Amino acid sequence: MQRVALRFAILSDAHIISPGAAPQNGVDPRENLGAAVRTLAGIRPAPELVVHLGDQVSTPSPAAYAEFVRITRDLPMPQLFVQGNHDDGAMLAEALPLPSDVEPEGAPGGYYALVRCGVQLVVLNSNPGGNVSGGRIDARQLDWLDRTLAARTRESTVVFVHHHCHPIGIAWLDAVALTNAAEFMAVLQRHDRVLRVFSGHVHRRTSATVGGASTETAPSTWITLGPDRADPYVNAHQGFLVVDVEADRLNITEVSI
Repeated sequence: MQRVALRFAILSDAHIISPGAAPQNGVDPRENLGAAVRTLAGIRPAPELVVHLGDQVSTPSPAAYAEFVRITRDLPMPQLFVQGNHDDGAMLAEALPLPSDVEPEGAPGGYYALVRCGVQLVVLNSNPGGNVSGGRIDARQLDWLDRTLAARTRESTVVFVHHHCHPIGIAWLDAVALTNAAEFMAVLQRHDRVLRVFSGHVHRRTSATVGGASTETAPSTWITLGPDRADPYVNAHQGFLVVDVEADRLNITEVSI
């Protein structure tokens, strides 16, 4: 059996609302995130860290981010945060600081890389302008990503970005995907040890291979999005992912809440 080098959890699209706000579409995102945190706390072996894949809050405000902090503060492991299209970069950076050894590039809520247990984790920002009609990884980030991957050829790498990189077959969601996915994949193709790209945004688990790169989307802790744009909210299949990195392969477990 391969030794697990790193175990981490992925939570996505919590869409937390302020205290006192009414549940959204019949589902309270605060209760669901709380259920995910309690479930995660009982997993053994415990993950080394948690990655939140964006849209930590539904509408950015200090009160909403404070509520997110209240719900997640008992998690004993470090937490990393990806900026989603519902997030405000400055508020995100102020309310949810990164581990002390992580230095983000660019604007607050920006992009960064770190190494844990011999695995490089790269967090990108596909929402630098607050664009809700589709994400984009700007040229500065793509150049930084290329240099970052080239500088660490001995470690396997996992990449995180909010907007999805592959079509999932739901037209209205694919219309707001990463708009320059081809440029992004071209950078990844120049490097051998990128194990997976994880994204949120679509509130459902899907996977694909794009230009030789393996890509995956994560379920939401709040609600699932369906194909009917007029009535897209489905109160089912919420959960999160637990990922084990074993040498140059991943084992991914979906955990329901």
